[in-house]
Amino acid sequence: MEIVFETNGKGFLGWIVELPGAFVRGPTLELALAKVGVELRDYAAWLDLEPLQAGDLKVSSHRTKVAVEDADSEILLAQDARPYSSSEVLERDLGLSLVSARKVNDLFLACDHKDQVDPRMERATFYGEVYATIRKQYEHIVAVQLYYLRCLGTEADLGFDIIRGRKSTIEALRARYGELGGRVFPCEGEDWTVRKAVRRLIWHDRIHARAMARMRARLIELR
Repeated sequence: MEIVFETNGKGFLGWIVELPGAFVRGPTLELALAKVGVELRDYAAWLDLEPLQAGDLKVSSHRTKVAVEDADSEILLAQDARPYSSSEVLERDLGLSLVSARKVNDLFLACDHKDQVDPRMERATFYGEVYATIRKQYEHIVAVQLYYLRCLGTEADLGFDIIRGRKSTIEALRARYGELGGRVFPCEGEDWTVRKAVRRLIWHDRIHARAMARMRARLIELR
């Protein structure tokens, strides 16, 4: 299993290459790597997969200027720039992104007090103020799909529902892959491919779903 890290000296964000959207993060390389087992368990549970085993690890690190400590990323993995080996692999990864969107939706529907501000989320990061309500977190997940599509030079009608939006996003990505294949598409100082967009979609769902779950637990405690 290969893990490629981005680091700015303040933190490490590692991508598990074989599993789109699987990642580990920590203030040091050692602490990030210590999370691999838990990440494989959580990733499999999130996407309804069979249990996963790490095996031997191949680890590499790349310097970045982005705020990886706040879950920012810019890296284009070598895997991202490779064409899918078959249409079946493409459809598998697109299908995983739909499973991920459904999990986000299930979590959102299960949350009460979606518009109550979580006081612990009132802080600033590289992208501005943190989304301090569960609804804002959900709306951000939906909106980011459009940003990824625009980085690939395309768009879709997303609406305000994550499942509808993801299905439209998948259609747009499938069509764009038919046009671009594995070609690298520069956008706003960052390189993109369809494969990278799929990886980032699943990752983005997961980091904000975790935030939603933590907010839900804290809001329950505050009541």
